[in-house]
Amino acid sequence: MSESLESFSSVLGASPRRWLDLIATVPGELLERPAVAGEWSAADCLRHLLQADRHVFPARIRQFLAGDEELSVVDPSAIPPMAERTAREMAEAFARTREVNLGLLASLGPEDLERTSRSRRFGPVALGMVLRQWAMHDLEHLIQAERALFQGLLVDSGPLRAFYAALDQERVEAPSP
Repeated sequence: MSESLESFSSVLGASPRRWLDLIATVPGELLERPAVAGEWSAADCLRHLLQADRHVFPARIRQFLAGDEELSVVDPSAIPPMAERTAREMAEAFARTREVNLGLLASLGPEDLERTSRSRRFGPVALGMVLRQWAMHDLEHLIQAERALFQGLLVDSGPLRAFYAALDQERVEAPSP
């Protein structure tokens, strides 16, 4: 595995700062607007990341450290509802939770990346693969959140909308001359 624990920690450590900056500067209505009907808003992405940081990824790491032969299946219905309601509350909780999880990562050594377990979905997996997934999961939802913010700005952009057609998720074509 070419990445080190520092690589994973650096990506995971940057996410809370990015979210706190977004929440502090972007209007709430834009944070709550989904990219298109049926997709997540930026706030939905943050909510999901907070839940994953509380209930999924640290539990996975602990399973590897405990030597569990098979990783438990995540049951979304078993995840308790969140007390946080606003984007600011979620971002602040995410930053606190991530700080604790970065402490867990700091307790790992390079040899821990090679610990293995079995995923029902993927078969044998190493802890390093799960850490890679965690970092990619963060980036995936940051991209998704930024796409939702972009769409919220694009929708009322008038004739500029055609200029951004390749990024227009609603695929609205500019009117013919």
